Amino acid sequence: DGNSAGTTMTLGFNGAYVLENIKITNGWANQGGGLNLTAIDMTVKLDRVTVENNIALELGAGIFKSGLNDNVELTIVDSIIQNNTVSINGSFGGGVYFEGLGRCLSMVIP
Repeated sequence: DGNSAGTTMTLGFNGAYVLENIKITNGWANQGGGLNLTAIDMTVKLDRVTVENNIALELGAGIFKSGLNDNVELTIVDSIIQNNTVSINGSFGGGVYFEGLGRCLSMVIP
């Protein structure tokens, strides 16, 4: 729980991550209120993860990946991404904002 005091979770080191059976909630940030993917070279799998009630001023309230880290693969399986909000008009990615050359391999969401 980010307690509306910043990004709930940042993955900032290169490598492979598997997040299972967790909730990423109540984050607040300029970009990436819930989950912020900042490493340059990573694979991330979300399995049965709930990403909800996060806020970003500009981009990616739920999940954010910038264009600066282009070797990122994101797989989302059996997960819920809901009630995430960007608060400035003209902003993008209430649920997911995935910018650049990385790959969002699959999104299997019930």
